[in-house]
Amino acid sequence: MGTKIKPVKCPNCGSGLHTQLDAKRYLCQNCGTEYYIDDDDININVNHHHEYSYRCPQSNSSSSFSDRFAWIFYICFVVGFLLFMTLTCTNSTDSIFSSDKDSVKVSDNYDAIVPMLHKGKPCFFYICRRDFGYNSNYTDGIYYGFRDANTGAVMTDKLLVSEEEAERQDRMDIYRGNLAYFHQAKRWYLAVPNRYIFEIDPDALSMTETGKKFFSGKPALSSGISMIDILDDRFGEGFKVTNNLAVTYYFFPATGRLYTEDAFSYASKLPPAELNGEIRDSVYYRLEKENANSRTDAGGKYRLCRLKIKFHLGDPQNIFIPLTNGRQYYDEGERIIDVQPVSDWFPAFNAKVIYQDNQYVLIVYHPNISDNAPTVFQLWNTKGNVIWTQSPDTRIKVDEAIRDKQKIWLGGVKEIKNKGDENYCYSLDLQKGSWKCHYKFPDDYSITK
Repeated sequence: MGTKIKPVKCPNCGSGLHTQLDAKRYLCQNCGTEYYIDDDDININVNHHHEYSYRCPQSNSSSSFSDRFAWIFYICFVVGFLLFMTLTCTNSTDSIFSSDKDSVKVSDNYDAIVPMLHKGKPCFFYICRRDFGYNSNYTDGIYYGFRDANTGAVMTDKLLVSEEEAERQDRMDIYRGNLAYFHQAKRWYLAVPNRYIFEIDPDALSMTETGKKFFSGKPALSSGISMIDILDDRFGEGFKVTNNLAVTYYFFPATGRLYTEDAFSYASKLPPAELNGEIRDSVYYRLEKENANSRTDAGGKYRLCRLKIKFHLGDPQNIFIPLTNGRQYYDEGERIIDVQPVSDWFPAFNAKVIYQDNQYVLIVYHPNISDNAPTVFQLWNTKGNVIWTQSPDTRIKVDEAIRDKQKIWLGGVKEIKNKGDENYCYSLDLQKGSWKCHYKFPDDYSITK
C-alpha cells in the first residue's frame, strides 16, 4: 500500500511551523512542543519539551508579553507616585496640586502703594496685577483698592480691567503710570500711557477714567489720544497730551484750559503783573546739594532751602530751580520771590523731601554711598531745626508720606535679594520719631471660595 503524505502539524496547537530535530522528531516553532512520528500509519506522539527558553529562539509572542509587563509596571509606578504626592502635599501651601478645595491661591504684583487721607484718616491706595493661577472662576487683571493704615483692613477692592481687556486696550501698562496730587484741583490723578487718565478719590474709595470727560468738546483732541503724561511739577499741575495727528497740547484740569505748545511756552514766561490776579504766594522746601566729587551725582552734603514763589493758579509756570553745587537757573517768568537756606550743611547721599506742610518737612537719605547703607529719616520744622532723626537699620525705598495728628505714615519697599521686593506699612511718631512696622502688604495668599 502506498504511503499517503500528510502535512505534519503540532498536536498541541495545530501549527504547521516546525523544526525537524532528526528523522522522526520535530519542534513546534509556535508553542515549543516537541513531537515525533511512528512509521505505523504516521501516528503522531506528543512529548512536551521543558527547556524551550534555552533551545528555541525568542518568538514575537514572548517579546510582546515582556513589553506588556514593563508597561503595566510603569503605569502602576506612576499612579502610586501621584497618589503618594497627593496624600503627602494635602496640607502644603506649596503643592502643585489643588489640595484645599475651599480656597484659591492669589498672587498680587503691586505697581503703586500710596498713602492718602480718607475723610481725614490715613489709608493706602494700591493698584496691582492679580493672578488667580488656573482658576477659571476668577478674573486675572488689574485691581485697585484702599487699606486702612492703622489696621490694614481692606476698605474696598475692585477689578479695574481684566488681563484680556487690558491687552486689547493698547496694552494698558499701569506700571509705567505716573501718579500725582494736584493741589489746585484737589484731586489725585494717574496718567497711564498711552492714553488714559484716572481720577482717584480716597473719600469715595473710587478710581474712575476721566480723560474722556476732560477732552470732550475740545476739537483739537477729536482725532483721539496717542500719548499722555503728567507734567513735571515745575511746569504746573497739568498733562502733556499728544493727539493721533502727532500734535502736542497741554491741559490743566483746575481751569479746564488747553494750550498749544507755543501758547504754553508763552504763558509759562508771563510775569505776575500780566496774570490778571490768577496767582498766589506759595512756599516750597527744597534741598540744595553739593556733590562729593565730579564723578557722582548722589550728593555728599545737603542743606534745606525755603523757596517763595508766585504760583500761577492751575496754569503754566516754570518754577524749577535745581540747587546743585551753587548753580541756579534763570527764572524767565520772574515767579521766584526769594530763595533762602534755613539749615546748615549736613552729610548725606541721595537725600529728598518726601513730605512737607506749613509746620514740618520730612527728608530721607543714606548716611554713606554704599549700596547697603541704611535709610535715615529726619523731621525738620519749617524754621530749619531738626526735631528727630530715626534709622530703622535697614534699607527702605520711600517716595511718599502722609500724616495725621500723631503719626507720619508711609509705604516702604524692602529689596530682598533673590526674592523680589516686599511692601510694608510703616509709621513714625510725630513727636518722638518712634519707628513701627505695622504689616506687610500681601502678595501671595489664599482666599475662601
